[in-house]
Amino acid sequence: RGVQHPTRGLFLRNYLSEMTKDKLPDVGNEYRGEGEDGGGTVKDSIHFILQNFTEMNKLWVRMQRQGLGKHKSKREEERKELRLLVGKNLARLSQLDGVDLDLYKETVLPKVMDQILSCEDKIAQQYLMEIIIQVFPDQFHLATLDEFLGACSKLQQSVDPKPIFVSLIQRLANYAESSNDSNKGIPEDLPIFDIFSTHISA
Repeated sequence: RGVQHPTRGLFLRNYLSEMTKDKLPDVGNEYRGEGEDGGGTVKDSIHFILQNFTEMNKLWVRMQRQGLGKHKSKREEERKELRLLVGKNLARLSQLDGVDLDLYKETVLPKVMDQILSCEDKIAQQYLMEIIIQVFPDQFHLATLDEFLGACSKLQQSVDPKPIFVSLIQRLANYAESSNDSNKGIPEDLPIFDIFSTHISA
């Protein structure tokens, strides 16, 4: 958390993430345990990854504010090249077997959204909203559709919400199509079109 060059800090935190990715407590692995056995819980892993995500995103955003204004476009390009480092934290959260719908809805999504909205940065908000759509399961998106679309209305005015809406609609359409022959799919009691209509016209 100390003052440091943001790019260097970003790579250091990415190194930390890579070194610990196979050692985080999760359902069924050797690092999970409670009490005297010295193990941790899935919630410990979630907390660790979320904290790393928050700090990496702050460093990533700080990159935009370094140097002279005339180098703005160059800094934006540098930041776009490094965006995967930040996004990997969200991918890692989605890969934890212990992150079920309840944990996602009550802990993961609210904390991720809080960081996305509070950073007030166009590049970060645009990229991270689309990464959420890509890495988490379709069922999670269906269960938190209203919350996710509600957050879209709170993004910076310079953020283009259209690609975010299109990505989400396409993801859910593919899910609905692939689920036609199974018991899974979009719940009949979910007013998905009304939810989209409400938020898109807001």
